[in-house]
Order: sequence, then structure tokens, then C-alpha cells
Amino acid sequence: MIGGGFINDMRKTMERNRSLLQRKVALQKKQSVRKRLVILISITLVVSLASWTVINTKLPDPDPILLDQKEYQRHFRSELIVKDSLHSIRIDFYGKHRVCESHLLNDVKHGRSKSYYISGELFREARYVNGLLKEENFFFKSGESVTQRELSNDNLLLKIADRTPNDSLMVTLKYWDGKIIPGTYKEYCLLTGKTFTE
Repeated sequence: MIGGGFINDMRKTMERNRSLLQRKVALQKKQSVRKRLVILISITLVVSLASWTVINTKLPDPDPILLDQKEYQRHFRSELIVKDSLHSIRIDFYGKHRVCESHLLNDVKHGRSKSYYISGELFREARYVNGLLKEENFFFKSGESVTQRELSNDNLLLKIADRTPNDSLMVTLKYWDGKIIPGTYKEYCLLTGKTFTE
């Protein structure tokens, strides 16, 4: 029975090898599924990040206004009142009209800044800390605080909501650096449909 024992050993060895081969193939399938899953998750994350970046990227304003210094100086002129070596006040004028007054610390806006309509009424009051805008309030020519406003870049749409129908008014304007850009102020009476431009 020498031959029978040898055949049994070969049969056991073949079954063991078949079992090992089946485990190895199953392990390779698991690893292949894991690799595919990692690749799929990576692609999903990259596509999501790219989509989020595209959606949240602000496109430049198609109607840029006063973006360069020459254009700015064409409309406004500034006077600087030096209080001491650190503090000063910058007053901006449009023609003879004072349109903005800003307190500066080391040549950076710091403290209260006030902007005015060309007709002289308070338009905007802001508070800066080391050049960063912390608080901002807008006012109608009547002195009422603006409760609703829509901002897109430096274009400002002012609306008043809680008024009687004969007082319903919408104001649109564009401003830059806290100052109303000349020729962009428009009042529109919602009841009569009349428009006033300053």
C-alpha cells in the first residue's frame, strides 16, 4: 500500500492547495473591491471640491466702477487733517460737497466713518477697527434707518418695507469706499412710478 498512501497524500495536498487558492482569490477580490471603493470616494471628493470651488467663486463685477486710482481721483478729492503723529481725519469731497469723513490710525481707517448724500444728509455710518469694517448702518435722506438692503459687491440696493403705500420708496445707488458714486442715485416711488435721479 505504498502507492495508496502516496495518492492519499497527493489528494490531501491538492485539496489544501485548492483551499489556499480559493482563499487567495477571495482575498484578492476583497482587496480589489476596497481599491475600487477608495478610488470612487477619491473621485467623488475631488469632483465635490471642484464643484464647491466653482459655485463659491465670485465672478468679477461686469460693470466695474472706480477700480483704479485715476478714476477715483476724477470724481473725488481728499483733504487730510493731521491730529498727531498717529491720528488723522480724511475728508473726501465731490466738487464742493463733503461726501465722507473717516478717522485714521496710522493711515488705516479706525473708529467712526460717516458718508453723506451730495445734498448733505447722512447716508452711511460705519465703525472700523484697524481697517476692518465692524459695523455699518445706512440711512435714507429722511434720516430713517434702512431696514432692508441687498448688497452685491459694492453695488447697493436700498429698499424700505414698513411704510404707508403713499410713502413706498425704493432707492438704488452704487457706492465705493463708502461714497455714493455720482450719477448712480435713483429714487423710485412705488405708488406713482415717478423716478428721481441725483
